[in-house]
Amino acid sequence: MKIKKLLKNILFRLPYDLNKFLRYKVYYLLDWLDVVFGKRREMMPPRSLLKFGGYERNAESGKNFVSFFIDKRDFKKTDTVLDIGCGVGLVAIPVLKYLNELGKYEGVDIIKESIDWCNKNIATKFPNARFIHADIFNASYNPRGAILGKEYRLPYESESFDFIWLKSIFTHMKPDEVNNYLSEISRVLKGAGKCLITWFILDEESRRLIRMGKSKLNFAYKFENCLTTNHKIPEDAIAYDLEEIKRNYEKNGLLIDDIYFGGWSSRKNITQVITSQDIIIARKL
Repeated sequence: MKIKKLLKNILFRLPYDLNKFLRYKVYYLLDWLDVVFGKRREMMPPRSLLKFGGYERNAESGKNFVSFFIDKRDFKKTDTVLDIGCGVGLVAIPVLKYLNELGKYEGVDIIKESIDWCNKNIATKFPNARFIHADIFNASYNPRGAILGKEYRLPYESESFDFIWLKSIFTHMKPDEVNNYLSEISRVLKGAGKCLITWFILDEESRRLIRMGKSKLNFAYKFENCLTTNHKIPEDAIAYDLEEIKRNYEKNGLLIDDIYFGGWSSRKNITQVITSQDIIIARKL
């Protein structure tokens, strides 16, 4: 386990092109062995598209999130769902298995290889699914992107979705990008529609644990009105002040219903274990 974590940390800190090249080289053999020994299940993506492998854990994470959706809100089989940052469809697949023929799923991601894989392997099996590539710049994940996140407009009509979710997206976004996305989320949500978004939340407890060196992530650098773990590439991981988050939600017509803390800061009052990040569920006013 420590070797896998070390490999991930080394790869993640390399320049983007070298990172991508090595990932494909490192995991090509493992993907080939999966096929040879019959370990590749239907609709299981290659390890290289999961960035650093470990797809058993990631697949279970997708299922757990869907269970969380159903448990924490009135998630109906007929809902129209938007998954921003859908990746290789780890949540898309269990969501689509849950939805009936009246439900609809839309996935958006900045990694073109992931979207291509999803359209080839998931959308062909679920007629109510569609995946769209958004060529948005991100210093860590899409450094050649042509669109700025602060200017991006979701390619959907207003009030199109019952439920929108983002996992590990705002944790890699700058403040002006987050503000734009919250505005767009509010625009495309139906009245009383809900959104689930993960964050690294800075409150009194998480700040105290960071200062004490107990947090699993060291948000040591100030960046605009937030904190980051990497002063050279802030998008590596960004944490936001809870009161600022609340103001941004209110400004964009979103009312926070619930906050569930994860374990990234090593706080004792963890209220969910499906992700180490913090979860905010809000609804459109």
